[in-house]
Amino acid sequence: MSPDGVNGSPWYTKFIAQVGVPSAIALFLVWFLSSQVMTAIQEHALSSDELLEQLLNVSRQICLNTSTDSSARSSCVSR
Repeated sequence: MSPDGVNGSPWYTKFIAQVGVPSAIALFLVWFLSSQVMTAIQEHALSSDELLEQLLNVSRQICLNTSTDSSARSSCVSR
């Protein structure tokens, strides 16, 4: 089937005619804004993962530096 709808009109004109212009605008805005929010959430998650890894490395090093014996040091790196 071709991308044109009935009478040669594009599919989106038939959709807009069925749901109305305000609803079509609202649906587009919901789609656009939700995709922007999801992108921002994914970027934040990656940034948070990097920061968490750095924090874990610092915590591990503090544990190693303050350990008094070898069994305490081995428990710092076993987790």
